Amino acid sequence: MTLYDIFMGSLPGRTGTLLGHLIPGSFLFLFPLFILLVSAKRAFELPSGKSFCEVHVPERSLSFLSGIGWSLVIATGIGAIVEVISMMIFPGYNSTTHICMYLSFMAVGGAAVMESQKKFPFDTTRRCLVVSFTVQFIMMYSHGMMKELMTDKQLHLLLAYLYLTIALVTAYSIHNPSSVVAFIAGWAGILLAGAWWITIGLYCCCMDITSHMVGTWFSMEVVFLMLAIMGIVAVFGLYSDDGQPQQH
Repeated sequence: MTLYDIFMGSLPGRTGTLLGHLIPGSFLFLFPLFILLVSAKRAFELPSGKSFCEVHVPERSLSFLSGIGWSLVIATGIGAIVEVISMMIFPGYNSTTHICMYLSFMAVGGAAVMESQKKFPFDTTRRCLVVSFTVQFIMMYSHGMMKELMTDKQLHLLLAYLYLTIALVTAYSIHNPSSVVAFIAGWAGILLAGAWWITIGLYCCCMDITSHMVGTWFSMEVVFLMLAIMGIVAVFGLYSDDGQPQQH
């Protein structure tokens, strides 16, 4: 099997390619990872007597919002262009769903830029994120239902339900900005979605996952993510013994 076969080919009966899932998957994995790492750094550097959510939820750094916004606009713009070019190069390849995903995140990036310029109220960006993941749930659910292989269908439907969960958790975090658990869970869910995109891509090209093992693979990724977050919190002492954010 050549590199071209790995990245651009798919096993019999399976739809999509590794490359087609790796690009959006990497984006969905790296973006929330950056947010979570910045949040960990901020929690470690909290001023005395202040909690994380009191200082950083909703996001109050206009420069940070601007940087995130423009990064999203540029990254998603490039992603959409790559998908359009791929459709032109490879006949029969339809990446409309991917393009719609990129455009929805581009709207989130645009909202962040406008918010950083005080043209939108605080937390408009995350409100747009809720809309984006709700739209993606609708798209991915219908996308999953058309799959012929049971494993293929289960992989995509799990991703759809994960999108819905992210939208609901983020909406709750907006409604209850004092909940640091909801804040972390929302971004961690997006990171998990990125990892699951990559898993689907590996299934398309070279990974044998039976239908009764789909839930197990997904559960393993959830557990690994949970352990990673717990490890970071424990190692860096981000919480005190009474369960409140550590004060520095």
